[in-house]
Amino acid sequence: MVKAEHLKSGDRVAVVSLASTPFKEKFDRGIKFLKDYGLDVVIDEHIFDEYGYLAGIDKIRADILNEYFGDKSIKAIFSTCGGYGSGRFLPYLDFDIICKNPKIFVGYSDITSLHLALNKKCGLITFYGQMVAVDLGKDENSHTLMRYLMDKTFTPMFKFDAMSPLNKGITRGKLFGGCLTLVDALIGTEFEIESKDSIFFFEEVEEHFHDIDRMLLHLKLSKKLEEFNGFLAGDMVDITQKDKKRATLTLDEIYKDYLIETNKPVISNFPSGHGEVFVPLPLGVSVELNANENYIKIIEGSVS
Repeated sequence: MVKAEHLKSGDRVAVVSLASTPFKEKFDRGIKFLKDYGLDVVIDEHIFDEYGYLAGIDKIRADILNEYFGDKSIKAIFSTCGGYGSGRFLPYLDFDIICKNPKIFVGYSDITSLHLALNKKCGLITFYGQMVAVDLGKDENSHTLMRYLMDKTFTPMFKFDAMSPLNKGITRGKLFGGCLTLVDALIGTEFEIESKDSIFFFEEVEEHFHDIDRMLLHLKLSKKLEEFNGFLAGDMVDITQKDKKRATLTLDEIYKDYLIETNKPVISNFPSGHGEVFVPLPLGVSVELNANENYIKIIEGSVS
């Protein structure tokens, strides 16, 4: 995997809208947070463009990302928000430019589509982390994100009381994943998740139990689940039952049917994603998943 150069005070970074148009309420907080780290923040001129539920037409959003990757003066690219639509412009990305200009890329939720594409096509380590117009600067976890980006020796271990080891065991592999809906949507395409000898991290928000079931079923039938070395289930926020007249399966029961049956290590309830507490994660780095002692450890630096 390719590591981008670490950030330092004085570096220029770009803030871009790649999915839906951001709300303005939290935007200033995120910008201030970056500036407080001494970064020279470039706010893209199309940041608040609107095209229905998208932050501009597909080709323009692709051109924006291509431009900032190609700009030698820009050291990192921060997403404003998720929503919907980053996957729509994957066909317009210039991966020759992107692969020749590796740099830090940050976002989550719908931005999962871009993480998967950059991980797969360029072997680039990216960061599933706080976004400028959502939660950047909200709490100490934003500083954890910056440690990844600025300290090439940062290799944290995470162990939280809420974490639940569903299948015992210890394994290692490259960490890939993101929002389950987007991972599922790209199965069978050239951008699908790298599953062989990897650790699968996933999280989700505002879906129904049967939707989680269906998506994990798709990963099973596509032979992805059998290729992963282990599983890290993150926040599953506002997962509800669609038909109140019918019984439902719980998340643990769904995990039992799809993940535990693989006989590979499984940890659930890791606080990362759309929950109140969001621990950012680097994607593409080597990690150790220890379901015996209930922790995950990043075992290599995420930047060069």
